[in-house]
Amino acid sequence: MKAALLRDLNNLAVGEINEQPLGPDEVRVKTAFNGICGSDRHIVDGNLGASSVYPIIMGHEMSGTIVEMGEKVKIRGLRVGDKVTGSPAYYCGACDMCRGGYENFCEQFISNIPPGSMAETVVWKEQQIFKLPEGIDLETGCFAEPVASAMRGIERAELKPGTNLCIFGAGPMGLLQLQLAKKCGASKIMVIDIVDSKLELAKKLGADIVVNSAEDDLFDCAMEATNDLGFERIIEASGAPEAAEDAFNIIGRGGILVYFGVYPMDCYQSIHLPTMYFKEMTIKSAFFYPYVFPRALAMLPYLDIKPLISKVYDLDNAVEAFNADKDNTNCKILIKT
Repeated sequence: MKAALLRDLNNLAVGEINEQPLGPDEVRVKTAFNGICGSDRHIVDGNLGASSVYPIIMGHEMSGTIVEMGEKVKIRGLRVGDKVTGSPAYYCGACDMCRGGYENFCEQFISNIPPGSMAETVVWKEQQIFKLPEGIDLETGCFAEPVASAMRGIERAELKPGTNLCIFGAGPMGLLQLQLAKKCGASKIMVIDIVDSKLELAKKLGADIVVNSAEDDLFDCAMEATNDLGFERIIEASGAPEAAEDAFNIIGRGGILVYFGVYPMDCYQSIHLPTMYFKEMTIKSAFFYPYVFPRALAMLPYLDIKPLISKVYDLDNAVEAFNADKDNTNCKILIKT
């Protein structure tokens, strides 16, 4: 079958690879769409660590149609022909982390990562496959995984009705979190980016204030927006080291700051501990999305997904699609199979 293959670091190509065998508890999906995630780019350049085995199939934000199921696939009510999406992570469900409410730290997580989904078909465990809500098309369906990830960031921020929020980054994650925050009743939301077209989209999707941090004084804008108090909640979703430092400087007393973005592996940040002490602030991070996926699917019909799609490429042009994703003026790039 045809797939987007990473043959080595920075060596991405479209090629042929054997179709995966189907196990008794597995589902074969004919893929329709895959989104390019920021982590996909990090995998290509090695920023998340190099693979021990090449080639690897790229992708994990997928949608498609079930074409075959193993004989033990009977729990989820799945049927051949169902339109589905999936979570790329397979959890054992039996280790101390899984049973303690932290499946994202499953002790077998790394060894259980399945092949990627940027291929004509993908085989994942029944546990990973979810039927799309009624009325959700396959193009929108591949956003289920990003929505789950975005929801985890919102949950970590402990957002409450009436709380103000600042989001760094008007990429797919930031714009999904903007919409989710509005649903949670955030009172005032400021979105920060350096690309005007993305900020215009953020405004259309409900941002109360947008700030181009390359042109405006971020600290002044934040203080004006919060009557010099600083933000009660901040989600840093850009993954830019400079933004990580800026976020620390505009958090208010008693605030919660979530470092959500994926940063370079050599990224460190000095924290002024007296500031933490006097503000009694809380710093968190977010890693995957334990027990969130079903709720993400439930939210999918209530989010405005289509405006986030910048371009759609055929699988044959996957390399071109990855190159386009490097252009920060684009939001979400999809690959159609």
